[in-house]
Amino acid sequence: MSSHNTHGTDDTNQLYDTLSRRSVLQAMAAASLGASFGTTAADRGTGPVGVDPASAEKPVEYVDPFIGTARAEAAGSGGEAMPYPNMFPGPTRPHGMVQLSPDTGRGNIAGYHFEDNKILGFSHTHVSGTGCFGLGNFLATPMTAPLERFKSTELNPTEAVSASFWFKTDGDMPGGITSVFRHDRHITPLQLWDGGETGNLIYFSEDADGFQTLSFDFGTYADDQWHHYAITYESGNRAAIYVDGEKVAATSDNVGSLTPSSLPWSIGAAIDRGGEYFQGTLDEITLFDTALTADQVQTLADGTATASESAVFRFSFEESGVEQISDLAGHDHPGVVYGDPMWESGASRKSLAFDGDGDAVGVELPSVSSAFSHESETASPGYYAVTLEDYAVDAELTATDRVGVHRYTFPETDTATVALDASYNLGDSGLDDASVEIRDNQTIVGSQTVPDPFCSGAESFTIYFAAAFSQSFDEAGTWSGSSVDDGSTSASGQDVGAYATYATEAGDELIMKVGISYVSVENALANIEAEVPNWNFEGVRTDASETWNERLSRIQVDGDAENKVKFYTSLYHTMLGPTIFEDANGEYVGMDDEVYVAEREGERYHHYQMFSLWDTFRAEHPLLNIIEPEVQTDAIRSLLDMYDHGGWLPKWQFVNRYTNVMIADHATSIIAESYMKGLRDYDVEKAYEAMYKNSTKVPGDDTYFVGRQGLQQYEEHGYIPHDDTGGAWGSVSTTLEDTYCDYAIAQVAKEMDKIDDFKRFIKRAGYYKNVFDPASKFMRPRLSDGSWKTPFDPTDWDGFTEGNSWSYTWHVLQDVGGLIDLMGKETFVDRLDHYFSEFIYPGWGESFSHYWQGNEPDHHYPYLYNYAGQPWKTQEVVQDITNQLYTTGPGGIPGNEDVGQMSAWFVLSAMGFYPVTPAQGTYIIGSPLFEKLEINLPKYHYGGGTFTVTTNGQDYSPDDYRYIETAHLNGEPHRESWFTHADLEDGGTLELTMGSDPNTDWGVEPHSSVDMPPSMSDD
Repeated sequence: MSSHNTHGTDDTNQLYDTLSRRSVLQAMAAASLGASFGTTAADRGTGPVGVDPASAEKPVEYVDPFIGTARAEAAGSGGEAMPYPNMFPGPTRPHGMVQLSPDTGRGNIAGYHFEDNKILGFSHTHVSGTGCFGLGNFLATPMTAPLERFKSTELNPTEAVSASFWFKTDGDMPGGITSVFRHDRHITPLQLWDGGETGNLIYFSEDADGFQTLSFDFGTYADDQWHHYAITYESGNRAAIYVDGEKVAATSDNVGSLTPSSLPWSIGAAIDRGGEYFQGTLDEITLFDTALTADQVQTLADGTATASESAVFRFSFEESGVEQISDLAGHDHPGVVYGDPMWESGASRKSLAFDGDGDAVGVELPSVSSAFSHESETASPGYYAVTLEDYAVDAELTATDRVGVHRYTFPETDTATVALDASYNLGDSGLDDASVEIRDNQTIVGSQTVPDPFCSGAESFTIYFAAAFSQSFDEAGTWSGSSVDDGSTSASGQDVGAYATYATEAGDELIMKVGISYVSVENALANIEAEVPNWNFEGVRTDASETWNERLSRIQVDGDAENKVKFYTSLYHTMLGPTIFEDANGEYVGMDDEVYVAEREGERYHHYQMFSLWDTFRAEHPLLNIIEPEVQTDAIRSLLDMYDHGGWLPKWQFVNRYTNVMIADHATSIIAESYMKGLRDYDVEKAYEAMYKNSTKVPGDDTYFVGRQGLQQYEEHGYIPHDDTGGAWGSVSTTLEDTYCDYAIAQVAKEMDKIDDFKRFIKRAGYYKNVFDPASKFMRPRLSDGSWKTPFDPTDWDGFTEGNSWSYTWHVLQDVGGLIDLMGKETFVDRLDHYFSEFIYPGWGESFSHYWQGNEPDHHYPYLYNYAGQPWKTQEVVQDITNQLYTTGPGGIPGNEDVGQMSAWFVLSAMGFYPVTPAQGTYIIGSPLFEKLEINLPKYHYGGGTFTVTTNGQDYSPDDYRYIETAHLNGEPHRESWFTHADLEDGGTLELTMGSDPNTDWGVEPHSSVDMPPSMSDD
């Protein structure tokens, strides 16, 4: 995710209909301030934080959930395209519905950043390494302070607000700026779009049901001279804008009330289509909790105004070079300086100059957050603990599939309080409505409806919770906005929650069980009763650890201890998604919002959600096919449920909603791969029907889902034209990925003896050749008249999805041999050599021509040398990636985790093989990290058995012995640099003799008897 040296942002994207990760990432580039924007970075180091490899014995003891919670070390200081893995450290179960974890900022996609030093509380659902916000529902915060302390309206005016400041900027400023900004966008005193030509006041109108824009001509004032600016807003009246004392714009109709915000004000940070920052100079910034009159504005512009009692905060920037700006209004609301702004001569004496590259000043609202130290943190699979220092509360968390269990140990106090925020979620998802109810003196329930889920989705969803407490409340109540109502038993609205208060002695413990459901409050309560009927926190914690150890033990490895930390943590991450969506009684909400039961032929199964298919078809689902075939089967059943209830297979499914994130149709790959590998315990005829429909039709206007964009053009031209994309994002990338999906369904059609369909789809699978330019020998955007886009630069991103021609020319998974024929083997190898001569981490749109592990299209490229008869180079590159780009520190994942894909690549590569073409059923041999590994094949589907990979035994070290000298498969010499799924599924042994020097014969010689890995064009 693009974050421009910040930790992320809040709900910055609702104004824009963004269908791609990239647009969301760019919009997230705004400054992240205070508790919800990140704080002073901690020293995250490079070694394990949560485990001691030397003392670990069982697989679960090697897992460090802190890996992936900091900015990727591989991104360095410059890479801004998705540099955060976006993982959470809190407890969950394998594929659990609940992910109970600490949140250090609402602008963090998974809630937690290791660099932060404050915890807001613990929310109950989290995404696993995605590139868009989602979930983070229902925040629980234990504290030892009255809730009223945090509900002050002083920094949160809702009836009237005004802002006044001096600005100086020129015509070269960025396309959008914001000077004073409250981060839920309910009031933006100044935002400039369109290259500085138009100034906009954005205000919230309840009557208009949305955000309204009031504009004026700003270009006149972008003259590098000082000008005074003011806005006034009064509930029930109008908003007005003044420049140099003159009213330049005003609303014609009355405006509604502001909704209270739990997020800070910032100055200098901008949120717009490009995620820009203010570039220019500001001075004498004041926020008022009243609507200034025209005369009052004029006195400010004339410089004759005196201090106002209505000033909420006022900054004059007189203290050069400080990290905090004094509040001259006398209310102790200092500004926190971010970036590196410059103090210079100002409109009065000093001013603050912003460079447009991350400079900002933030002013925090009162927050329930507490300082914490990493020294007090503990995390392991199924358990998390931390001390909240501001409250002297020890918080412990564990979980079952659908229930999060909290244990809080309080000091002696009369105000031991647990606040449950029913309206809380992370990032830009927004909130339609929330409700909370105190059912009795030990039970609180509630719900929230989220309008814009995951990358600005257009269809809302509702989630429910139920919280059961181990002790009866001494006092309880609810809040709504800034109003705390002791004794109230219900509340609803945009900012609501409930609290319970106790008088405690030092060491008193309180246990809270929180059930989650997407069906109803009653199902949330039933989930608690089904999974945690008692108050045995330690029992739940122990069962969670044992459950994780059993699942992780499906692969046993012998070798270096730190590599084991990377391996088992990666394996753990691959088992976080997809996640269970049905309740304990089997009920789930379908894509049509009806309630169904996850049952097939009288037997229950798990209905899963969160399918990041563009990412996970590459390695995550192939790994599930091997080690969790029961999960993969239920995943396909779930996809078919979505087809039944929504009419289409999804391409990035979230909760019970389609999203239009990413490209092509990789649900087809997921199903086709499993079918071709013999996993068929689902309705195979329906599966083919669904794949066929997705591959030949596009949705109509009756659904938000867009399906395979550009399909008509693809079929008409044999590629998607750059000048007529049909809505496809990246004409070349989408063409290439569509061809692989066509190859996948073609394999199933052939297996099912649907010969006409096979011929149709296998022909389309060859369309990749139509975007290959024989002159440049690169994949190149092509126009609808058949000509090539000119000029052409292979490092340019135009026409590609999250990359360029260097990063997509190799993306012919189904026919690497055919690509070699097109390019010529010498060019193919020379360009691969160049590509792997450096590991890079680019910014958005930044030119590059080297390997980027941090994004999925590159993932199979290290294995392409095998197809060109140089497998020793694959062995070398794979070892370099696994050893250099994956580490045991909090930043140890080299990019967005993407629901298991980034870790699945590591797991498979560490085992010594990788599925370049998943639907083909082959594995390309690389170079394993361990002396020995055993895959304990599940009884389900495989019937048990073990597939073993061995190397040189005790003398083996991947640092010294990374090259394969000889190989034996089940005792027989194995000359090929690949093997099949059939070789694995019944168990067996792959023995590799490793050496310190490349063996240029193995996998190549003799040419007459050694087959290269198979490609489509071989047939």
